[in-house]
Amino acid sequence: MKVFVTHQKDGYGGQCIAAIFSAEALAQEWVIERHYARNAFYAGKPEQELRELANELIETHDVGTPNV
Repeated sequence: MKVFVTHQKDGYGGQCIAAIFSAEALAQEWVIERHYARNAFYAGKPEQELRELANELIETHDVGTPNV
């Protein structure tokens, strides 16, 4: 199982985890909304390009398979 982690700045000049997602698409949507939606530079860019840019801000971690 994989999780997708996004970060944000903490108050001390470093970074901390902002959110953890179970699907890459959800993480991409979060990054796009949080970082790109209100920035005029990214207005009008194709969604696929925004998703590729978002992937640069997302870490993927393998956490194994849950015991069900």
